[in-house]
Amino acid sequence: MSFFGKILVVLQMALSILFMMFAAAVYNTHINWREQANTQKKAAEKATVEKNNLAQETKTQLDQMKQSTDAAVLRAQEAEAQLSIMSQQFETAKTQSATLQTQLATAQRRSQNSAEEASARNDEARELREVNNVQTGMISEQERVKGALQDEIRKLKSDLDIANGKNRGLLAQISGFTALLAKNGISADEAVDLANAQEPPPAIEGKVRTVRRPVKLGSSETLGISLGVNDGLQKGHELTVWRPGNLTGGKPRYLAKIRIVSTAPDSAVGEVLEETRSGAIQEGDNVSTKL
Repeated sequence: MSFFGKILVVLQMALSILFMMFAAAVYNTHINWREQANTQKKAAEKATVEKNNLAQETKTQLDQMKQSTDAAVLRAQEAEAQLSIMSQQFETAKTQSATLQTQLATAQRRSQNSAEEASARNDEARELREVNNVQTGMISEQERVKGALQDEIRKLKSDLDIANGKNRGLLAQISGFTALLAKNGISADEAVDLANAQEPPPAIEGKVRTVRRPVKLGSSETLGISLGVNDGLQKGHELTVWRPGNLTGGKPRYLAKIRIVSTAPDSAVGEVLEETRSGAIQEGDNVSTKL
């Protein structure tokens, strides 16, 4: 065998070895690729499962996030609605507050006016109470005077009844006296003049019981005294009114003269002669024929 043949055999052997190594490498590579493919397939399946699980979980999370977002949006809408309502309520409260401030200021002014009015009314009420007290005192005094006048009227009526009885007796006597005078040729007027001329007022002394002021212009003051027909008084007699020294702090004081205008058994009424007056007369003053 030639050298070239040997080289070819060696080269063939080397190539065979090389191809065997390549085949072994290819086989090993094929085996590794299958295992890797299975591994990758399993990994891909696992990744697919994980992907599906992740997708499902993501979807669940997205659904939850959507639900949370919807709930948050709903809460935001509700909060916005409540905010709007609260804003309206705030504006209403603000308006009401302004109205209340105005009403408070008005009430304060009214309260001040009421206080001033109440103070004025208190002053008026105090004045009215004072006037009422004065009027009450006047009414009491008038009631006292009225009672005294009623007592005097009752007494005067009693005296009048007695006087009427006596008058009827006197009329009977006068009729007898008139007949007797006529029988003796004396007229009634002559008999009266003769009687008046023969009967001066007796020396008597009494008290002023009542003082009646003039009831109209031009009239005179009249006095009720404790002397009467039984004491010898007659209509037309004049008496002196005076006040004792123990009441004047000195000498007896002359006050006025009165003329008897009406009589009763134990009382009489005298008219004050104003031209003789020198002082005011009051109940309890003395009255007599001489000072």
